[in-house]
Formats: sequence, C-alpha cells, structure tokens
Amino acid sequence: MRTSSGSRALRLLALAMACAVPGGAPAAHVPAQGDVEAWIARCAGAWAGNDNTTPLGPMPFALVFDREADGSLHAHSALSQATWVDLRFHQDDHDRSGGWRLTESAAMEGLGEQSYTLAPTALDHGTMIWQTRERPDFLRCAMTPANETLTMVVHLRGQEHVRFNLARVEGAGADQLREALRAAAARPAGEAGGSRPGFAAAAPTCERQGAATAAGGTQLAAPGAGDGCKAGATSQALAAARAAVRAHPQDAPLHLALAYALAGRMTSTPPAELTACAAELYGELQQAVALDPQLAQAHFALARYYLEAPAIAGGSLDRAVECEQTLRRLGSPLGEVVGACIEAKQGRTADATARLHRILSEHPDLEAARTCLERVASSPSAN
Repeated sequence: MRTSSGSRALRLLALAMACAVPGGAPAAHVPAQGDVEAWIARCAGAWAGNDNTTPLGPMPFALVFDREADGSLHAHSALSQATWVDLRFHQDDHDRSGGWRLTESAAMEGLGEQSYTLAPTALDHGTMIWQTRERPDFLRCAMTPANETLTMVVHLRGQEHVRFNLARVEGAGADQLREALRAAAARPAGEAGGSRPGFAAAAPTCERQGAATAAGGTQLAAPGAGDGCKAGATSQALAAARAAVRAHPQDAPLHLALAYALAGRMTSTPPAELTACAAELYGELQQAVALDPQLAQAHFALARYYLEAPAIAGGSLDRAVECEQTLRRLGSPLGEVVGACIEAKQGRTADATARLHRILSEHPDLEAARTCLERVASSPSAN
C-alpha cells in the first residue's frame, strides 16, 4: 500500500465533507431507538481496507470507533491537526426522545473545516440510512456493519460518490491502528505528507465543505484579503480541489471548494499571476452559483469577492448588494453578514459593528459574522 494514497484519500474526504450542506428535520419512517442503538453498537471497533472507490480512484481508508464517556461512539482519522475526518454517533440533545444522530466533521489544511449532522431514516437488513435532515436527497450515507466487515456508501445528489469496503481489525493490529491515528491527530499542520506509521501499515483514512463551515462561516479571501481560507493553502490542496471538480463538474460545492483553495493560494501568488488567479477564482464562484442557486455559501463568497476585488477584476458594490438580497430571499443569516460588510465598506463602522453583534447574539456559532467583526474592529476607520 502506498502511503501517499492514504494521504490523498483523507484530503479528498475532508474536501468532500467540507462542501456538504447541513440538514434540518428528519425524513419519515425513522427506525426505533432501540434498533438504532443496537445497530450503532455493531460499528464499534477498528476497520481498515484498500478496496475503496472514490472520484480519484482506489484509496485506502481506516477508522476506529471507540465508546466515549458520554455514551457516544466516536472515530477520528487524521493526517495532522489540520487535516482530519471525524465521525460521531450521539444522542440529540434537542430531541426529547433522545434520538440518535451521526455528526460528521472534516478539516483540510488550507481550506477550513465543516461539521454537519445526519439522522437515521431507514433500517433494512442491517443497512442503516443516514441523511442530511433538511435536504435528504442531497447527502445520503448507507452503512452496513457485519461481524467482519463494514460497508459505507455515500450518495451525493442521488449519485454514488464513494464506497468503502472495510474489514475488522482485531487484537494487536487494532491497538497499533488506534495509536497511529492518535499520533497523526497530534501532528502539527504541514507535516502530513510522506510515510507515516499506521497509514502504511493499517491504511487509515478516506474520501466529501472542505471549504465553508456549516453556516458558510469560513469566508472567502479575495485579492488582497485573507479572511477565510487560511493563507498559504498547499499546492496539494489546490490539486485535490481541481481533481474533484474534474471528476464532478456539475457539483456546485466542489467548485466553491476550488474557489477557496485558489483564494488561499493568492497570498503567495507572484504579482504577475494574480490577475489570472483572480479570474479563475471569480469564474469558479460564478459556476457554483449557476449550478446551485440555492447554495448560500456560494452567494456569500461571491459577495465577499465583489467587496474586496478591485473594479478591474470584477469588484462591485452594487453586485454585492444583489448577493445580499439573494441571501435574504434564501432565508440565510449570511445576508445580514453581507449587509454588515457593505456598511463597513462604506465606512459605516459603528452600524456594521452593531449589526454584527446583533447577528452573533442570534447566531453565536456563525463564524462568518465573527470573522467580519474582527476585520471591522481592526480596520483604520474603527480607530
């Protein structure tokens, strides 16, 4: 097994998961809680395999589900502190019946992180279906734990996206895998390439907001800005994003993820290449919006571009206002954030600050508002 394949696999999964859209209310015919609990218990333990299909070809993947003190079942597969995939079965604190949920989180160095929740919607011959709750047809995960195997099939927009075929790892092998994953999770960002113990021996890792957070919290960096995608996104991240778009050219979130990767690279792009890079970034944002007009994160990122880019590169206050209006029609709190960004752009710092504080009081986890508030507070007009 090639270790580079394991590294590439986790980056692809982080990218794909980071582009997903979070959910709301579960679909009908939810399995009985006792059946869900028994099914989750069968997922416990260590799993690994090489026969996994992804948009970039066969790749190794592994995970270890361990029971936590709060009763949840948790697996964390990492290449470093900055690139990881996290799966947690847990009871819903907001559900009086204590219904079980699957929270999937992922991060990719240079692109950001995403976390969203799926609900169980069906159980058929040992296969549990988990779906995003507001848009059940957008993301669907079918998992089948058996005595010796664990199969996971992910559908995106109704089409099979990845398939993992894992075998149970027991005894010393499971202990070695568990320790390898713990060591990888503690590894500093930027040290996730090459040969790693455990990744070569036990094949840890797999395949979907890379970019934006669940509420569109990671902001897009436009020419001269650095407010969202971490500066200096790796060339590997950009290559992975481009490969994902080539494999799925009609997938709007992947075009958005590519825009984030391009934005992250702009801080280290030679001046002579900035215009071409900005044009590609702008094009990916427009493509994301065209493919999925309901994708709030794409409209938000496009608004940020319009506000930060110079006019010669497509910057436009009027177009940012149009994005704000679109987000309001979609019912997204990101519309309010864009409104505050526009006020800050117009020099109305006090108005922008007040609005952002109000947004955060209503949506305390909206990272986009928090980041915008930090930018406004550090701007010259605020001093």
